[in-house]
Amino acid sequence: MSILDAKTCMKVFTIAHDFLKLNPLNTRLSQAGIEEIGLSDISTIGSLMAIEQPDLILVDGEVLGCQVLVALRKEPAAQAIPVVFLTEQAADE
Repeated sequence: MSILDAKTCMKVFTIAHDFLKLNPLNTRLSQAGIEEIGLSDISTIGSLMAIEQPDLILVDGEVLGCQVLVALRKEPAAQAIPVVFLTEQAADE
């Protein structure tokens, strides 16, 4: 039994300044049957959490990391939701 069998559908917020960077990840989430809700304006987190309750929050940590942490600390509903910060480091060849 997989995690996806335990729930009807997992829901993930992805928060990024540039969604093209997260496009490969979003495609894989979709293929796995996970509902992805993308946010670029962190000021909408509170109002969206009143409507949608995610199981996980993925954040582009390079651009929005600290701003997202401040916004999430203000939201009581976010306290029990895991937050993962993603970074992309490319080495020059």
